[in-house]
Amino acid sequence: TGRRWRPCACFAVPLLLFAVALLVVRLFESRYVTVAFPAWVLVISAPLGARGPAREKTSARAGGLFGVLCALVLAVNAAVLFQPEHGLFSGAAVKEQWRDGVAAIAARAHPDDLLIVHPYYVLPMWQYYAPRVTPDPLPQPATFNVLGQGDCMNQRVPIECYRREYEKDFDAAARGHARMLMLIAPEHARTIDPPKTLAELQAEWEASPHADPNAKPPTEPDKYGVLGLRFQFASNQRTWPCGGDVFVGVEVMCASFPSRYQEK
Repeated sequence: TGRRWRPCACFAVPLLLFAVALLVVRLFESRYVTVAFPAWVLVISAPLGARGPAREKTSARAGGLFGVLCALVLAVNAAVLFQPEHGLFSGAAVKEQWRDGVAAIAARAHPDDLLIVHPYYVLPMWQYYAPRVTPDPLPQPATFNVLGQGDCMNQRVPIECYRREYEKDFDAAARGHARMLMLIAPEHARTIDPPKTLAELQAEWEASPHADPNAKPPTEPDKYGVLGLRFQFASNQRTWPCGGDVFVGVEVMCASFPSRYQEK
């Protein structure tokens, strides 16, 4: 009996551990759960290993279980589709407008622009829609995936280490460009480039001196992480904001350099 349950345990345990990990890092790619695939194959093929009357009995049970699982899958998917404020059929604007965002980039992009897609794991959306919205060649997008590499996990404050890595990679990507465009999915970007919370901003405010006596402490958290802030406060970064567009789940941001970046 114990042997029969081993495939089930091998199937369920990785999924449960992955579910726990999602509570800490909300970053999902289907390949992360492929470790459970061999056990899943054993589970669904278990009835084929029985013989004689036991096989018929096991097959009947498996058939009933299969029907229950199919009904459960359909019910869960229906509930997700009609989930208030989040489901595709809920009536709320929930479908991310990637086509519109990519089209907005294509309408203003110049071959000499630095194009950033952020976060790195939404790059397939750009690769899918870019050739469908314009036949013209577009700049090759740059991505910053240092968080996915795990280089900073042994640091005392990993996020600050990642931000330093962003700066180094950004300097290398932007060198020689006069303008930069970014296609950003803010909610996705939070998973690798989290904005500072209100508590963090207030702590920084209290710890730093202020030359302006009329300056006021922050009252709301940042909307973007380090890359988004570079565009949001372009005028404070010795660059010029050059417009942008906001769509459902996707934004286009633009900033121009006074001269080609890091060129004298």
